[in-house]
Amino acid sequence: MNITQYKNEILLIVSILILTFAYLFKSHTIEELESNKANNIKSALEIKEAISLKNIWEPKDIVQKIDKLKRLVSSNQLEWRKSGKKLNIKFKNMETKEFNRVLNQILTTPIQIKEIKIEQNHQKYTMELKCKY
Repeated sequence: MNITQYKNEILLIVSILILTFAYLFKSHTIEELESNKANNIKSALEIKEAISLKNIWEPKDIVQKIDKLKRLVSSNQLEWRKSGKKLNIKFKNMETKEFNRVLNQILTTPIQIKEIKIEQNHQKYTMELKCKY
């Protein structure tokens, strides 16, 4: 058996094998690209949804609402420390009406309360509030 006699047939078989592997590689690559594209579209939609939820839940006038807490009581009853988006407030010697007004304002303001301490001495209230907005 001489290989030179079957040279053309061997070349044809090798060519067919190479074509088959190339076709399989191409189809696998196309499937992978399509799945990556679908994942990218899904991720982009999730990011858009997160941004829209952030815009809904983070109102632009939150700073004004928080600054309104300063005006609810007199300045000698208030200790105010604000750093970035963290806020520490201490209200001292508040009457019942003032306390209720401050508490209602805090509950209607979109803030995340980390810690709150309320103390009552006779008819006066003291409240410490640590929050984040």
